[in-house]
Amino acid sequence: MTAHLFVYGTLASGPLPPALRRVLARHARDLGPATVRGRLLDLGPWPGWIPEGAGRVHGRVLALARARWTLPLIDRYEDPAGREFVRVATRARLAHGRELPCLAYAWRGRRRGRPLPSGRWRRP
Repeated sequence: MTAHLFVYGTLASGPLPPALRRVLARHARDLGPATVRGRLLDLGPWPGWIPEGAGRVHGRVLALARARWTLPLIDRYEDPAGREFVRVATRARLAHGRELPCLAYAWRGRRRGRPLPSGRWRRP
């Protein structure tokens, strides 16, 4: 099974742990730049996407092969304790205008971060 995953933070800009980097190199194909609706918070070492509001958050879409196997590995990287990020379904718009259903990690922790009105996050 293949799944599309919108990435907007450390998964998009690395560096990643070596094991996860190998998994993505082997089982993920980058479909290019994309946006999703919502807001972005700068949480320090990573961003948090909140899928509310009319803004656009910038990132990339990955096509994940063997998604039943790769997604649980990414889940553990994104939120090993399972408290702050949750994988949700959304729609991403690719740079050429095509929209496709995809998954993304939404922030559900405290909204204590600095808003990023540009919808873009840069690694500190």
